[in-house]
Amino acid sequence: MWVGTQIDTTKLEHIKADRKGILEEKVSLAKQSVGLDALLIWAHGDPQSIDTLCELCAGMGIETYLWYPILADIPDFEIPKSAKVVNHEGRRGYGEIGRWQRLGTYASGREKFEFLCPNSEETISQIFNLYKNQLNRHDFDGVFLDRIRYPSAAMGFEMLFSCFCDNCKRMFKQQFNMDLQNLRSAVEAHFGKRDIYSIDLIKNAGSIHEILYPEVMGNFLIFKNRSVYKVVKKFSDYAKTKGKKVGLDLFSHSLAGAVSQDYELLSTACDWIKPMIYCHSTGPAGFPLELHSIIHSLLTLNRDLKLEGVAAGLSDILKVKLPETLNLLMTNGIPEELIFYEIKNINMLNLKSGVDIYPGFEVMKMDDLCVITEKILGSYLDNVFAQKAKGMVMSWDLLDMPAENLDFTKRYLREHTG
Repeated sequence: MWVGTQIDTTKLEHIKADRKGILEEKVSLAKQSVGLDALLIWAHGDPQSIDTLCELCAGMGIETYLWYPILADIPDFEIPKSAKVVNHEGRRGYGEIGRWQRLGTYASGREKFEFLCPNSEETISQIFNLYKNQLNRHDFDGVFLDRIRYPSAAMGFEMLFSCFCDNCKRMFKQQFNMDLQNLRSAVEAHFGKRDIYSIDLIKNAGSIHEILYPEVMGNFLIFKNRSVYKVVKKFSDYAKTKGKKVGLDLFSHSLAGAVSQDYELLSTACDWIKPMIYCHSTGPAGFPLELHSIIHSLLTLNRDLKLEGVAAGLSDILKVKLPETLNLLMTNGIPEELIFYEIKNINMLNLKSGVDIYPGFEVMKMDDLCVITEKILGSYLDNVFAQKAKGMVMSWDLLDMPAENLDFTKRYLREHTG
């Protein structure tokens, strides 16, 4: 069982002494507990601490990856307003319907989740140069690419309908010989319908993606998938020329279509994929938050809908029963069995041969984000093993990871793998 985890060394910035000792203690514990195979290191932090981690990991037989966000929250870079995605209303950054309320861990606003249009080539080139410098500065074994998507419903439901910037208009015309302005008008008309999202649509849909987008957006959704892929390939190709492995941080399969992440297409640009199958996290990419935003938005856009009907339709799609209220969804999360069905669906895709799937799930105890008990962790692991996954990524941060959860995982792995 391949085991990876993540670390953000910026949390050490307030510590003036013995950073190396702290890092050695944390990495050694993870190696001894779960046989850690890979450490994904956040791109922004004290360069000396990053070098220390690379050296420590090399001595323990642990691979190191540059954990790098591309289309949002790029270290040492402010996305120009003109380069952010534009929805059908001309809005940039965030929408209003169902938008995430930033609380607790995210209240400081360090992670803004304001997305750059992947077709803003000049801005992408600037970020690419920063990425190359960081990759060449340290002795990483690979790269782990993050924030490779369009905005999700958590950024405001309206932002799912983007991007309509001048670059997208030009490139869409080149690819499909169609005027993107006509599609923009169709989307505006779609939002103007009273029964925009009916209960019959929700009950009969085979995926969340089918619920959210009208058929008229077909070519545009293909275009968006290609746009994300183009950027990922640019960054991946460079890493591979340097002899580095490439991992991708993707929304879980049921949510990926909504943010233009095509697993089959993206698998051609990587060595492994981490689906973020977060059943309890109330932050972006977590099922509780993303489903809360989607459900709230559907109820807002069609006042005739009832929560129980929407929840029942989504439960049928996901194969697990959702909580009865939106508050319970955020406080209790959803059944960990979801990880079984998500991996099953991914395994049925036509991925590039040799690309491994390492499901990511929370192991943290953070009162305002997720509290993963041994019972929850055991259920996660049961479902990972039931699908015979080749590996897993314990999320998120090794610096704050509860020792008792590492110890529990150690005992579980010994029992199930010998």
